[in-house]
Amino acid sequence: MVGQEAHGWWAYAENTIQTWEMTVQVNKRDTFAETAITAFGNEGESPAGYFGIIKIVSDSGTETFLQDGSFGLPSYRQAVFRKKVSSVRVQIACWDSYVRGRLFLNFWS
Repeated sequence: MVGQEAHGWWAYAENTIQTWEMTVQVNKRDTFAETAITAFGNEGESPAGYFGIIKIVSDSGTETFLQDGSFGLPSYRQAVFRKKVSSVRVQIACWDSYVRGRLFLNFWS
């Protein structure tokens, strides 16, 4: 590994579902991207929170992991390695909760 970047976001929703998407640009580097939820707070009766990679653009093309435009565990990748990455897009989603997540970009070129 020759370098690393860290990014973090938080989200809050009460009595509703909220989703936010963020894109981080990467300058054509071999990249291992990984996400994690770093905090979760219960704000209602049925809380849920998700954070993960939904899209990556690299020399392999554009890969979209978000299924049918909905959030949920099957729609997210927790970690992805690709060569010559241009961008990584993540989504944070919450229902009756507070969620904080981080994205680590580990560079191998």
